[in-house]
Amino acid sequence: MTQTSPTSPPSMFDKKHYWDFVTFSVQGCLFRLPKHRFVEESELFCKQYDLDFNMEKEYGLEDQQLDVVKLDVDVEDFRAFLTVLYPRNGDDASLNLDQWRAVLRLSTKWFFNDIRGQAIMKIDVIDLPLPERIALAKDHQVSSWLLAGYRQLVVRKKAITVEEAEKIDLRKAILVCELRERFKEPYFSDSDIEDGILAAFNTDFNKIRETEVKYPTKKEKKAMEAKEAETREDEEAKALMEEEEIMRQEAIQRYDSQLEEQRLNLVRLEREKEQVLLNEPLYLAAPTAPTPLATAGGSDDVEGPNLKKKKGKRK
Repeated sequence: MTQTSPTSPPSMFDKKHYWDFVTFSVQGCLFRLPKHRFVEESELFCKQYDLDFNMEKEYGLEDQQLDVVKLDVDVEDFRAFLTVLYPRNGDDASLNLDQWRAVLRLSTKWFFNDIRGQAIMKIDVIDLPLPERIALAKDHQVSSWLLAGYRQLVVRKKAITVEEAEKIDLRKAILVCELRERFKEPYFSDSDIEDGILAAFNTDFNKIRETEVKYPTKKEKKAMEAKEAETREDEEAKALMEEEEIMRQEAIQRYDSQLEEQRLNLVRLEREKEQVLLNEPLYLAAPTAPTPLATAGGSDDVEGPNLKKKKGKRK
């Protein structure tokens, strides 16, 4: 009979093909799911619910109700959310508006930014009543929906109804009516109208945008990182050029200083030369004495042979 040794944990786990699972409890219903998608999509969610990527902890786990993570959300909302997080055969295409709202609500709550962006794109193409789009924009921090909703209320020919005014708030409805009156002439451009809306609802837009920047998708984050890297490179190149210019100016200053020092040395030498010439006596070479001529009664030898010849002829 073959004896089996007690199960012992292996020496290592393959992180690609050995999946770590997590169990969630939502309104009494258990969901057991691969943990990696939660880890990849939302760091905040993992920290909030302590989802450390510890595969060794799962090894040999028999009771699936141990270490259950309880979520205080609607179970149908969570199912819709999981349909997008773990799509199978295009399941997300079958979601209706209410389910996409649930996906947007949970992805915003848990900072699943890519799924939030996907939900925004899906709801964006759905024709919603303007007050509802404005309310969604405020609830889920989507500034583009807020601008689009107010803009349609401003430019459309149909007046604002009492029901719409009650849904968007009476004070804001009055502001929309003022904008409709201001921009009723056709010569106003789209940018003029948008600038007027942004100015009239400045507080709302600032509040939404302050929160909206906390939800960048992976693509947006990558673009921001690339832009930041480009900005750093530009700043480094600019700093290098400034440093080189400073070095060039310093070299020019050193060269000019050397030239000035040489000029001053030449001036000093010229002055020293002039001073020497002024202080020392002028020395001239003595002239050579001419050959003395014979004097009366002098010796014939002194007169030279030519004179002797001439005197001989006279005799």
